[in-house]
Amino acid sequence: MLLVLDPSIEQFGVASLLPAIAAVISAIADLMTRRMSVRETSLSFVVSTALGAIAVGLCTIGFGWRWPDAPSVALVSLAGVFVLLAHYFIAEAFRSAPAFYVSPFRYSALVWGLLISSVVWRQTPDLTVLAGSGVLIGAGLYLASGR
Repeated sequence: MLLVLDPSIEQFGVASLLPAIAAVISAIADLMTRRMSVRETSLSFVVSTALGAIAVGLCTIGFGWRWPDAPSVALVSLAGVFVLLAHYFIAEAFRSAPAFYVSPFRYSALVWGLLISSVVWRQTPDLTVLAGSGVLIGAGLYLASGR
């Protein structure tokens, strides 16, 4: 993960730990989804995710919120719909296939992130970031092979 983040000593701080924390939380969520998909519906996952996101979001209200304009609300709402749809389909995938096969498909977000940052922000990832991404994608493909 450190290869993908590519932090220097000056840049590495608390904010650099956030992606690692998000990865751990995502892995725990995947494991919980797999175990709970036997007795819970995918819709219940979506509703609990939405309620959890609202609760966590409201906890940040004291950190200088500004009310967004209408286009921003529309974009955030659209993003929320897609996140909830993705969560629904992930729950369905875990219901249908073993976790070692489903989880590596989540690494496609890494590829999309590299593509979007290249196209939208004209950022070119350096060799270290590409090497770290290759390690993660390779590990995911290895896990998906079921060996």
